[in-house]
Amino acid sequence: MSTFTSQLVPLRLPAFRRLFLATLGSSVGTLMAAVALTLDVQERTKNSPHTGLWVMAVLVVEFLPTVIVGLLLGPLLDRLQRRALMIAADAIGGGVFVALPFAPNAGAVVALAFVAGLATGFFRPAVYAGVPNLVEDELLPNANALLQTVENLSWTVGPVLGAVAGPNISYAINAASFLVSIALVV
Repeated sequence: MSTFTSQLVPLRLPAFRRLFLATLGSSVGTLMAAVALTLDVQERTKNSPHTGLWVMAVLVVEFLPTVIVGLLLGPLLDRLQRRALMIAADAIGGGVFVALPFAPNAGAVVALAFVAGLATGFFRPAVYAGVPNLVEDELLPNANALLQTVENLSWTVGPVLGAVAGPNISYAINAASFLVSIALVV
């Protein structure tokens, strides 16, 4: 068996494969939406002298909550049921992206982006903490490498898709990706 083929062995396990696909969809959708949120806020504030501050605010609230959740709530997350946590985070994220096209102003977009950032902050640690329950110890490095590959690929593909699709289509795709993720995690 080649090195590349052996790297893919964890995908033969149905539970890990579902988690992998859920992470793939969630990651691409989230990073697609990150660009869409930025474009949306920029468009909504284009006549404001503070457009740059609004764009900065949306970028901060998208990613900072993940860091805060990880640093401050990591031990608590380890005590919660991972599957339920992932489903709840996806449901909240999906709800946010269904609501975003109806946001009345840039402040509402930033607030909703903050909620989505918090949901992502809970989802990601639950994914990685759950991997040892899904694969045998000898497959754990390969499984983690596959999830990291998905994350890195998402950082490449997601923003491009978000820029091409624009805010409302990106929001709809991301909301749908959360629903697919929930179905895979359940």
